[in-house]
Amino acid sequence: MSILRKSANYAKVGAVFLIRMILPFVFGIILNWVFAIMFLWQWLRDVSWANSIPSILIFAIFLVGFPFTYFWLARGHAVKKGIEVLYRGGSHLILSKVIAQIVKTIVNKGGKVENSKFFKNKGVNKSKEFIKKTGERVPRFVRWIVEFVLRQVPLQNLLLDVGEEIELKPENLPVIIPKVQERVDAYVIEELIGAGMLWFWLLVGVNVLAFAGAGWLMT
Repeated sequence: MSILRKSANYAKVGAVFLIRMILPFVFGIILNWVFAIMFLWQWLRDVSWANSIPSILIFAIFLVGFPFTYFWLARGHAVKKGIEVLYRGGSHLILSKVIAQIVKTIVNKGGKVENSKFFKNKGVNKSKEFIKKTGERVPRFVRWIVEFVLRQVPLQNLLLDVGEEIELKPENLPVIIPKVQERVDAYVIEELIGAGMLWFWLLVGVNVLAFAGAGWLMT
């Protein structure tokens, strides 16, 4: 695949990711900010000591409270959906190359996998260096998702599991790498992919009730 075609594919994946995953949360944040400004304007027209504290509290909820909650949910949702898009869009091949590079480096180095300096808290240490070693020109958002996966996947344990089936020697790499990748894919699909929108819709429901309550106070 040419660099131009690969870049176009990444751009397409990125556009789908942005439109389908992020915009609902961004819309919720902006809507709360607009309502907060409207509420502040209404309060300033009829300001008094009696209504100051509750009005400032309500203003803060719409200006900071709900937007922060939308942002917090969006972050978790975006990461999981980003991984899903990465896999379904074919970009997971980059992750496969990085995994192969890591396994190859560790096995060629020899020594015990348990004591390998390439793992930290059972995640991959210095993942950026391994991504660079693949020679792939990876867009920032794809690289960020790959790095996140490498921090979450217990690659050290998966490699140890494979080591129980086949000896971790350089001559066995053609068999070791596919087995490790198979376990990585299974872990990602079972543990990391699957971000439903239930919490988002629950937040929207609470938000709508808050809008209605604040609107009633404004009248």
